[in-house]
Amino acid sequence: MPPSRQRPLLALLLFLAVFTGFRAEARDILVGAYVNSISAINPADGTYNISVELWFIDPEGTFDPRDNLYVLARSSAIRDYYQERGADGRTYTSARVDAVVDQEFRLTDFPFDEQNLLLRVEAGETIDRIRFVPDAQPPQIADYVALVDWTLSDATLTETEHGYTTRFGLADSGPQVFSQLELRIAAARTQTGVVVDDFLGFIFSFIITGLIYFVPTTELGTRIGMTTGSLFAALLNLNRLLDAAGYKAEFGLVEQLGFLIFGAILCSLLISIAMKRVATRKGVAYADRIDAVLGVIVMTAFLAAIVWVIRAGMS
Repeated sequence: MPPSRQRPLLALLLFLAVFTGFRAEARDILVGAYVNSISAINPADGTYNISVELWFIDPEGTFDPRDNLYVLARSSAIRDYYQERGADGRTYTSARVDAVVDQEFRLTDFPFDEQNLLLRVEAGETIDRIRFVPDAQPPQIADYVALVDWTLSDATLTETEHGYTTRFGLADSGPQVFSQLELRIAAARTQTGVVVDDFLGFIFSFIITGLIYFVPTTELGTRIGMTTGSLFAALLNLNRLLDAAGYKAEFGLVEQLGFLIFGAILCSLLISIAMKRVATRKGVAYADRIDAVLGVIVMTAFLAAIVWVIRAGMS
């Protein structure tokens, strides 16, 4: 190739290399968070509401959360926008994000469950242009934020990379990757008085089932009536807890307790029927003695299993 053509070509290659290198270097935007409100934690609907103040320090001074921030939520709004420009060209920008967030609740240990409430926000430009950097100081939760049934504790802010394999109908060379922030807030369901409030039906059902063994074995009708009462108490309690938890596929603590309570009721009913026949064939006194022994064994075994399930759920 003649020298006259080599020089323009080398200049073009050098320009492309410099331009490409400049474009590939992302600018770091420092981000912090302050949680103003959390409400309406609803496992049945799979959502919760949050209001959080986000602030950004951009060295280039062009970041605008109204245009360059995407909130991954069922619905959201960005309000109270404020920006201040420094003498060096950097900008401090703050905005309040109000959102109804889709949340995957893990309810295996309900009503002793703990949740990690998660809010994701994403840069509006690819990671080769913008990268979020969480502030070294962890996010704060306002002192006045309080929920009746929940206790809020730690909040963390982390950065991840999120890629989209779809091109959204646009001609592109490959998947788009964006810088994403994850705000996590630990929420534990309040346990004060939970045994009395949430398990009252189970407690009375188990007590009634135990009292069956104080009824003579010849009184089968009375025993069946008591069994029916304990069954209804357990069913009402189970339905109340399942309604409060919402739909969940796990065989969790509530289902395990229901299984044990219904097991105790069924075993007691079978023992009552069997002891009625024993009383007819071998006498009432003999049947009552066997009935008492079986009652102690059955109720003690089920009580131990219930205590173990509750302690496992609370741990």
